[in-house]
Amino acid sequence: MEQHEGYGPARELPEDVVAEVLGRLQAPRSLAVARCVCKSWRAVVDSRRLLRADLLPLSLAGVLVEFHFNMLDLPTATDLFFTRSSPAAATTTAAVSGDLTYAPGPGFHDVVGHCNGLLLLDGADCVVANPATRQWARLPKQPPPRCVDVHDVDSYERWPDYYESPYLAFDPAASPHYEVVLVPAVIGSLEDTAPEPEAEWPPALHETHVFSSATGRWEERSFVREGDRAGTMAYMRQDSDFFHDMHNAVYWRGALYVHGQMNFFYKMSLANGTYRVIQPPAGVVTPDAMIHQQLYLGKSKHGVSCAAVDGGFRLRVWTLDESAPDPAAASHDHHVDEWVLKHQIDLLRHMLPSPVQDDDDEFLTFLGFHPFQDIVFFNSSLRRGLAYDFNSSKV
Repeated sequence: MEQHEGYGPARELPEDVVAEVLGRLQAPRSLAVARCVCKSWRAVVDSRRLLRADLLPLSLAGVLVEFHFNMLDLPTATDLFFTRSSPAAATTTAAVSGDLTYAPGPGFHDVVGHCNGLLLLDGADCVVANPATRQWARLPKQPPPRCVDVHDVDSYERWPDYYESPYLAFDPAASPHYEVVLVPAVIGSLEDTAPEPEAEWPPALHETHVFSSATGRWEERSFVREGDRAGTMAYMRQDSDFFHDMHNAVYWRGALYVHGQMNFFYKMSLANGTYRVIQPPAGVVTPDAMIHQQLYLGKSKHGVSCAAVDGGFRLRVWTLDESAPDPAAASHDHHVDEWVLKHQIDLLRHMLPSPVQDDDDEFLTFLGFHPFQDIVFFNSSLRRGLAYDFNSSKV
């Protein structure tokens, strides 16, 4: 993101003096704002650890929703920022907008990912944008998958449906820099042209590229798989709708959790170069099942969470517990991933007024989790937004 180097007399002040002045700011929010003034102030705040993330006020300004053109009969995708009407909300969100036209062209951009206030846009170029500051950064051209020999034409013919999707990793409390990680998928097709269809997937060694805003370039990275595979390449290719649906990722405590093919999940530890497969929660069906089920991976107040909506109205929410002891292990130091069911409700009975219960066209779309409260967001048939509080059982 573009920032000023500094200006005025403050540019000539010694770093110790600047740190002393900034340290006298009482409100953490004021210090956070000062940190954004210029690169030199940001460096002082970060190096002296003046800003404690645990003291920052926790609030949700609103919800950013992208409506695709085929849903609202619009010529392009439309992004809208929704917030509750109040004087305080108007002051807080004045600079936040769903209007992304400030991002560079050519071509409009789809929102393909988000992480802690940043958006990942994909169009003619891949762009990272901040709706609050209206700053943006264009990424260099995405490199080809490392498993493909760019000098070997035959390799493209053998891998016509192999693709890597970008996922954003950003934690402003840990670093001002973000990363974009490429995660591979095997797309289904009528002809099995991929080599070794019975080969394990994901591979034992995942070789990919990661973009870092600190260096401004894509770099080769390798991740070693810990534990079992999810299946075979042929099995993954049965998920033919993978690239038609939104598959989210969550960045939490230095790890990227990705919703992969056939509803498996991956945890990629960016610091130590390892990753592992996480089984889906009990009751989650595979995409080829004859059951309509929405699946959403997100971050709630409890951590990494997964929501499933069956038939449009039955909601279940799980939280990932990575500290559960492995009953098959001799040592108690070995743990397994366990999805803990937190909520299970009938949305039709709790959320919809009686006049629309007989409407066959009525459906709910899961939008996401409230980051600080036990609340989830939906939209109802693209006509209204809903928030459900699990503690009060109220909309």
